[in-house]
Amino acid sequence: MMQVIREIWAEAMRPEDHAGQVYGGAQHQLAKTGLAVFVTAVLACGFAAVAGEMPYRAPLWFGLVYFYVGVIELRGQGSRGWDTVADSFFWAYGVTIPIVSLREVSAGRVITLQLDTWAFLALAGGLVVSLLIYAWTRRTKEDPR
Repeated sequence: MMQVIREIWAEAMRPEDHAGQVYGGAQHQLAKTGLAVFVTAVLACGFAAVAGEMPYRAPLWFGLVYFYVGVIELRGQGSRGWDTVADSFFWAYGVTIPIVSLREVSAGRVITLQLDTWAFLALAGGLVVSLLIYAWTRRTKEDPR
């Protein structure tokens, strides 16, 4: 399991523009989104295990997005124009998915999470549309499609 997480992390954090690579670019952004979902869920559940309740959504979202944009993108890789904007967008989208679609349901001292199906489906649809737009912008003029 840890090897899979390391591979996903390496793919998602590799600084590449993917200009002209529709499939590679979409795969890269999807890996980044999936990693953000995983990191957000682990941090939120870890916080719940220690504190006994889920963290507030806004500070968690801003903290993870600002950390990624400020530390990983800008400081670690440097600004690369639209690639930095796209990477940051898909990371923020991934952080948003569990924060918006999971609801805390308390049953005494046990914390359970409930999936808001409509919110999840709306976010999944938005992700598909975002990936299609991203893939469309990655095409080159030589691409006959």
